[in-house]
Amino acid sequence: MLKHESSVFSCYTETCTHCMICFNTCPTESIRFDEEAGFTFLPGCTACMRCYNFCPTYLIIKNLIKRHYTLISKYCQINPH
Repeated sequence: MLKHESSVFSCYTETCTHCMICFNTCPTESIRFDEEAGFTFLPGCTACMRCYNFCPTYLIIKNLIKRHYTLISKYCQINPH
């Protein structure tokens, strides 16, 4: 479900509205958009958090959070009972 990730951010592209606020607010121009590929976060990102903070649909996530949950799900088994 996550696509086009850099070392800092990822975007849930399936539900993105393409408002381009993240693209337009990036001071380092480290976000690229292509109709076919979607959003790409480039290595020039300084993690200023503008894309993350201004996204009206909250679809940009910090990869540190994603890695944390991946690590938990890999080593822990959740028992619903």
